Amino acid sequence: MGGTAGIFRLHRAGLSPLYFGRTGDNRFDAPDGTFGVLYAGEDEYCCFSETCGQTTGIASVSGAYLDERHLAEMKLTAPMSLIDLATSGGLARIGADGRLMDGSHAVAQRWSAACASTHPSRMGFITGHGMIRPNWQTDGYNHVGGPKMVHPCCLAQARRKYVDAVKVNANDQESARIVALMDELFAIDRNAREQNLDHAQRDLLRQERAPKLLEQLRAAALALKKTALPKSAAGQAANYTLSFWSKLTVFLKHPELELSTNLAENAMRSIAIGRKNWLHRGSKEAGPKIAAIFSVVESCRRLNIPTRKYLNDVLPGLANRSIQSLAELTPTACASRMAD
Repeated sequence: MGGTAGIFRLHRAGLSPLYFGRTGDNRFDAPDGTFGVLYAGEDEYCCFSETCGQTTGIASVSGAYLDERHLAEMKLTAPMSLIDLATSGGLARIGADGRLMDGSHAVAQRWSAACASTHPSRMGFITGHGMIRPNWQTDGYNHVGGPKMVHPCCLAQARRKYVDAVKVNANDQESARIVALMDELFAIDRNAREQNLDHAQRDLLRQERAPKLLEQLRAAALALKKTALPKSAAGQAANYTLSFWSKLTVFLKHPELELSTNLAENAMRSIAIGRKNWLHRGSKEAGPKIAAIFSVVESCRRLNIPTRKYLNDVLPGLANRSIQSLAELTPTACASRMAD
C-alpha cells in the first residue's frame, strides 16, 4: 500500500483518530512506553474486528457503544507493506511463531520493541491486518458469511457420509478408501496435539503432508461421482465433498482452523441435553448473554482451567478495565500466563 491508499480506525467520538497509545495495556504496545502504537485496519471490516471483536466470547456489540465511536479513513503518504499473519507462512516471514498472536502480551510487546529499535524511522504503526479474521465453521451450511469472513466446512461431516455409504454397501471399496484418506488427514492433527505443537508448527506439518492426501482424496471423489448413482449414498457423499471442496480445504490457508466442528459439537452436547432447563430464559436479550457465558465456561474446560478460579480472578474490577485490555483476560490468555 502507498500513495493515496488508506487505513481505517474506529475511535471515540470527540477524539482524534490519530492516537498512538502508550498505556502498555494492548498486545503490541511498547513495554516501557518509549513509543506509541496506532491500531487500525486495512478496511472497515478489519477495523471493526480489531476494535470490537478481539475478546473471545463477545456475542454482540451494543448500539450505545457504536454511537460513541466514529469511523475514520486515514490516507497514507508513504509506502507500507502489509503481512497477512492469518494465512500460511505469514508469521514465519517476520521471524515469529504462534506466541505472537495467541500468547501473553509480553511476547508480542518484546517483538514490537525489537521492530521499533531496528527500524525506528519506519515503525509508524502496526495494523490489524490478518490478526483477526472472523471464521464460521459449519456442516455444509451456506447462509453465513460476509466479504471478509472465512467459511470453512467440517471434514468430519463429509467423512460421515462415506461411512454411511459403506454401511449401506459393505463392498463399497471406493468409499472405504476415501474414509481411510480422511483418517490420515485427521492423523496429522492428532500427531500435532500429541507433540503439543502450536498453530504455526501444526501448519508446517499440514503443509508437508496434507496436499498429497487432498489430491488423492479429490481424485477418488471425482472417480466415485462418475460411477455411483447420483441418489445413492456414495453418490451423494461424493457430490457433497466436491461441492464444498474449497471450504473443506481452506484450513491450508488458515492455520488456526480445525478440520472439523467436533470440538464445538461436543461442547454443545451438555447444552442440548439440558435445553429444557433453560427454555424460559426471560427475554431474547438474555440469549446472547447466556451464549457468552457458555463460551467462557467451555473455553475454561478445554484449557483445563478451573472455571470458578478463573471468574474469581477476572471479574473483580472488570468494569474499570478498558475494552482494549480485555484480551488479556480471556481464558486463553490466562492459560498462557499459567503455563509461563
